Amino acid sequence: MFVIYKQMLSKFQKLDADINKIKQQLTTLPEGSLSCAVNGPNYKWYHLKKQATDYIPKSNRPLAEQLAYKKYLQALSDDMSNEKRAIQYYLDHSPKTSKASKILLHP
Repeated sequence: MFVIYKQMLSKFQKLDADINKIKQQLTTLPEGSLSCAVNGPNYKWYHLKKQATDYIPKSNRPLAEQLAYKKYLQALSDDMSNEKRAIQYYLDHSPKTSKASKILLHP
């Protein structure tokens, strides 16, 4: 039981560090988000900002790639946060030592 607890604690700490790295990366990416629309056989990219939506021409593909990467990182961060929350629940409600260990250690 204690081994699982330690593994979960280690995983929790790793997730926390990874989420912080992602948050740091997100600060370096452009503001706004990417929206894609199908126009016949082609796709059009749009940069969604607070007050405006701008068309992203194919010549500005790096911006579209950065916004797509940003969307991926945000989804990854959300997934990691959910996993971290589940592990936190386990850590809060799991005994640090098992009943069997207590019996063996203190007969």
